[in-house]
Amino acid sequence: EWAGVVGGNDCLFENNRISHVAFEAEDAGGFYTCGQAGWALVNRGNSLRGNVFSNIAKDLSSLTTGSVYAVYFDDLMSGWTIENNVIEDSEFGILLGGGRQTTIRHNRFLRVAVNNPAKAPHAPIYVDNRGMASVENAVCKACSGSSCPLNSNYAKAVIAMRNPAWRKYNI
Repeated sequence: EWAGVVGGNDCLFENNRISHVAFEAEDAGGFYTCGQAGWALVNRGNSLRGNVFSNIAKDLSSLTTGSVYAVYFDDLMSGWTIENNVIEDSEFGILLGGGRQTTIRHNRFLRVAVNNPAKAPHAPIYVDNRGMASVENAVCKACSGSSCPLNSNYAKAVIAMRNPAWRKYNI
């Protein structure tokens, strides 16, 4: 069985069974994709559907920090559809680390929060605002106010770059 790291456009990950992974990890996922390489906001049309994720959890006898998710969308990954998956016997379900235009629907969660029952209300789906400071500063520092060199010729590009890290249009 496997764990995956993916990126691209119009990718379909369907009808897989991912189990018994990430026992020796503190920040990982059974299915993991990350936007740090710059593709977070440009990947579109990807789908994760009809998969079964089971036994995705760290071994608490040796690791006590960090979190392991069955499905982990790190650092603003955007434009995905996550649907009709089953997540069972796992530490946490789905993490949406910021991002835009991701749809999460019709997934089943069974026995999630296996390592910490007190976190059960937050365990199925967790959305955070990562990137709010770092991405905002990296992308928009050169284009603040009227001094932006793009304002005169590329106003639409400047508008698109405003608040790039704000999580928007996720359902």
